[in-house]
Amino acid sequence: MASKLDIELTSVVGDQYWTWRAAGARNPRGTVESSIVYPGAKVGDVARAEVVVGIEGIEIVSLHAPHVEEKPSNLIQVVGRQREEPLVTVSLAQKKARGEQRRGGERQERKRPGHNQQREARSVRKPAAPRIEPKKLRPGEANRRAVIEQLLPEHKPIGEQLLHGGMPAVRSALHAQNEREKAANLPLTPIDATVRIAESILPKVRVATWLDRAEAAKAIAQDISLKDLRSVVAAADRSAKDPRVAELSGQLGAVLESRSQAETAKWQAEISAALDENRLIRALRLASRLPDATSKLSQELLGRLSEAASLEMNGDTAADRWMVVIDAVAQSPVRRLVKPSAFPVSAPPELVEFAKESAGRIPALAELLGVTVPPPPKAEIFAKIPRTSRRPTQPKASDAASD
Repeated sequence: MASKLDIELTSVVGDQYWTWRAAGARNPRGTVESSIVYPGAKVGDVARAEVVVGIEGIEIVSLHAPHVEEKPSNLIQVVGRQREEPLVTVSLAQKKARGEQRRGGERQERKRPGHNQQREARSVRKPAAPRIEPKKLRPGEANRRAVIEQLLPEHKPIGEQLLHGGMPAVRSALHAQNEREKAANLPLTPIDATVRIAESILPKVRVATWLDRAEAAKAIAQDISLKDLRSVVAAADRSAKDPRVAELSGQLGAVLESRSQAETAKWQAEISAALDENRLIRALRLASRLPDATSKLSQELLGRLSEAASLEMNGDTAADRWMVVIDAVAQSPVRRLVKPSAFPVSAPPELVEFAKESAGRIPALAELLGVTVPPPPKAEIFAKIPRTSRRPTQPKASDAASD
């Protein structure tokens, strides 16, 4: 789900990207494509962005221009001179002239030193491609309600609790009911017998729950997200006696494999096209967004991406470009393969600090900067073998003789 964030545009890189940071703070920060940035943007603007926070980091979905308060049109211009004249001279400026003056002032502000003139010359922007959101999986209740209707009347409340929260819900309801019966001096409900009944009903409820999800997924199998489709296929209990489980799981599995292969091929083609157009940052960003959990880059694309990123990270590359490349490489699957050739000698402190922060994800960059990266944490041992379970040692001969 998208959220709101105020960001400050810090610099512009060519015609493709802008760098940003959270307004009033040093972190988080990253890059945003120029196609998303609003017309007339300039360095230092604080804009409202819609962002999506994921595993790979923060992705900006849209960016809105900062609100500018309109000046009142009925201004009185006071002009003073050195020689003695009436103390106040009133001059009403024409609307057209004032409008031209304001626009000229904006153009002069945008053309301050250090700003990319090529960026300002662009007057036509390509609209951002609309995102097609996958359809939500909304399971029905037909199969679950059918299971409840088939139960004995005295067992239906147990089935309802199983639908709401499984066995924990049944035990919680039993505890609450016995508390009420105890307060009213009524016979208590037998817990063990009720739990056994619930355990006998639970497999039927699980199968019915999966069937409701599977039937809903089949109806939108081509439009649902691959993540939701894979979760439905993985949750199928193929040992269930209901023949519909095997049939639906097979159909959904075939759709999942076909869509996964098509999405992976499209993903790799987009990365290859970006590399052909010398759009390294876009290629790295695309590589970090896996269309499916099983998607992987081919060895050819891994080599092309790592080689292009390594060539870009040299001593002659501008500091702003270095920051963009570091941010993109650190989130990409080639971060361990990239080998920067040289770090800029006169790098600004902001770049040095950002490079050291990202050195833990790019081993070759850490080596280049002389930064010591701590080793990965060892796997935690969650359970130790108790001493009582160890094999007993054989008694010594001296001990046996003394006995």
